[in-house]
Amino acid sequence: MSPEAAAAASANVTGLLMYGTAKQHDRSRFPWHESIEKLWTTKWEPLVRIGAYPFDRWSQHSDFEAIMTSLATKHAGVSANDFDEDEWASHFLEPGAAILRQAQEYDAQGEREKAIETYLRSAAVFRIGTYPWFGHTSRSQAKAKTWQLDKLAYESAMSTRTSLGRLDEYRFETVDIPFNNAPPCSSALVIPAYVTAPKPPAKSTRVILIIGGLDLYKTGPLQMISEVCDMGYTVVHVDMPGTGDCPITGKGTEDDRALWKSILDWIDEQKGPRGWSEEGIYAWGLSSGAYHSVKLSRYERQRVKEVLVHGTASHYTFNADWLESADHLYYSVAYWSSIAKAFGYHDKHEFARECQRYSLLNQGLLDRPGTRLTVINGIEDSVVPIDDSILLSSRGTGATLLLFAGEDHMGLPSAEPFLKTFWRSRLT
Repeated sequence: MSPEAAAAASANVTGLLMYGTAKQHDRSRFPWHESIEKLWTTKWEPLVRIGAYPFDRWSQHSDFEAIMTSLATKHAGVSANDFDEDEWASHFLEPGAAILRQAQEYDAQGEREKAIETYLRSAAVFRIGTYPWFGHTSRSQAKAKTWQLDKLAYESAMSTRTSLGRLDEYRFETVDIPFNNAPPCSSALVIPAYVTAPKPPAKSTRVILIIGGLDLYKTGPLQMISEVCDMGYTVVHVDMPGTGDCPITGKGTEDDRALWKSILDWIDEQKGPRGWSEEGIYAWGLSSGAYHSVKLSRYERQRVKEVLVHGTASHYTFNADWLESADHLYYSVAYWSSIAKAFGYHDKHEFARECQRYSLLNQGLLDRPGTRLTVINGIEDSVVPIDDSILLSSRGTGATLLLFAGEDHMGLPSAEPFLKTFWRSRLT
């Protein structure tokens, strides 16, 4: 569908800020879809220098400059959109493995601080090697290997003990949560999770369930996790359906109900033994994970005290014309095929034909009562239209909205001070 035809198809939508407007079809601000070289020079190179998403403070510019230059040279003029998954991951595997070996050498020599920093540096490389999507239905052997090495590097960093290192202030463990009443489509009967807690523990620490996004799995948001752990929270971090280690995709609209119940049951069981607060659990959905956090707010409204919905899809995203547009807007690469795979579709066109069944409005979920929602995003979001966030304020039990002018997806970096204030305020 041409941009003109798509614009005509959505012209009957009025009163919206992004979906169905000229902004949906304006590709002029997003040159990085033209080639891998432009992805690096116009978007990623500036971001890696400041350690901003999809990178972090452990990402080294020189590592990514070498990898992206190699990719761009070998595939001159080729877009990263819908790029071959094995070919993409293969360029990150050996550089990441070399850094991982260096970290292991530091570890063996007792240089713990260097080992931690280098483990996390290698994890940053592996993480982009799985970008923009990996899940248990992936057909890419290279990405599967990259994901396993990403976890190895991250878990090694979090488990290494030092005398001075910041990560020594946290208790970290990997857990397999029993997946009770798992649907037949589930690839496993456990739900892998990470638990990160402050050390020494508070008398009664409150729990935040973080739900990862389309491309940011439980090895990713350490900076966010460390900030809330420093406040005294314990974080239970899981991958959203269709990504990372989650044993189900998003294909069955009711399949995740048992997933969230199993996770919350396990948290409830652990409250006494671990000294966790008996108060309700908080949830924080990141990007595509925010969509699942809205579902959680309806399914488990009695047990979840509040949900921070950070950059969500809810309704307008699930239109074929939006999916086609999103491949040329703010997201770094192809959004359409990536989100389709998270929902269990390897054919993006099949997903486009079926996508309206995943609208939370069409499912009737938005009009059900739910727990308290705080919704934040950037007004210029063009990964998912900002209208999906605004819609939550007028449905069901409503939502508190905080929308950041001039910012795109998730409202970053302007949202960062608010996030700190928000989580501190919930401790009073």
